[in-house]
Amino acid sequence: MNGIARVFPSCHNILCCWHINTNMLANCKTCFSDVEWQEFMQRWNLIVSSTSIELFNVALGAFKETYAASHLVVWNYVNNTWLPHKEKFATCFVDEFPHFGNASTSRVEGNHHVIKSYLRVSTLHLLTLTKRLGLMLANQHVESNATIEKQKQHLAHHFNHHYFKNLIYNVSDLALGKLLGQLKLAEKGGHEE
Repeated sequence: MNGIARVFPSCHNILCCWHINTNMLANCKTCFSDVEWQEFMQRWNLIVSSTSIELFNVALGAFKETYAASHLVVWNYVNNTWLPHKEKFATCFVDEFPHFGNASTSRVEGNHHVIKSYLRVSTLHLLTLTKRLGLMLANQHVESNATIEKQKQHLAHHFNHHYFKNLIYNVSDLALGKLLGQLKLAEKGGHEE
């Protein structure tokens, strides 16, 4: 994080919520029973997903009140390790700059795993590397086309809009969903309620 701040001082980086939760599991789970752990993570996720600073402060206050006395080690871990970086993971702060809905690196890690499964070793000849990556991309293309063909067979009713007539069956349901969201926002005058 220090390197990012030095090299790209005007950029905002987001901490991966999945990694934060994995670290919470590794460092805090043993302090709780299974039921208590579920409640702890629910309270933590209320903090992380707070959509306003006011909600963040309320959730944090309730969290501190619950755990600062009864689980001091856990509170100290959260307070000293994660809360100093709240601007990099809490929704109310990260939504202040464009991140296109990405709050975790799990997509990147999933893609990295796929690439590694095709390469299998790290010392490939360049020609072999190129062939294996080509095979991976060809397989992904086939899978993508199969998904599109499957979506062509079924059209969700809410996409049956005259603005989408040239897009239906040509773009994914995910893309149509994003467009529908923007259309609804535009119909409201560009303001979210």
